[in-house]
Amino acid sequence: MNYLGWFFGMHLWLIYDMNLSMKQGLSIIMPVFKEQDSILYQIDHLLNLKIPFPFEIIISDGDPDTTTINHIQKQTNYAPEIILVASEKGRGLQMNTGALRASNELLFFLHADTRIDRQHIDQMIQAFQDHGNPFFCGTFDLK
Repeated sequence: MNYLGWFFGMHLWLIYDMNLSMKQGLSIIMPVFKEQDSILYQIDHLLNLKIPFPFEIIISDGDPDTTTINHIQKQTNYAPEIILVASEKGRGLQMNTGALRASNELLFFLHADTRIDRQHIDQMIQAFQDHGNPFFCGTFDLK
């Protein structure tokens, strides 16, 4: 697979292979640790962005007790786009665990406490369409 990754937090980074097609979909990967108080709001927010192509949300829980996963599982109607995975503790390990579980080539790493809007998704798509090099990266601060 040729991977592309976006990371929203303090900064955004991106690596893109121009052979990637938006038809292949988006995997939003969220490393979490005891995020049960806010995770349902974040999931609902992402589901309501009306992302214009297939996507999945992968919750990679680094808590040995899988507190966040257990909280999500208690909800009787969580969406089929939600994939829950247990991971060893550590953001990098959790991101890797989520990436290994991803079924799409477009990987978007998002902190559970970082809110994005449709404008961010549209900017990401525009960057993919505009950039002419096979690989590129960039950063910017979120406010």
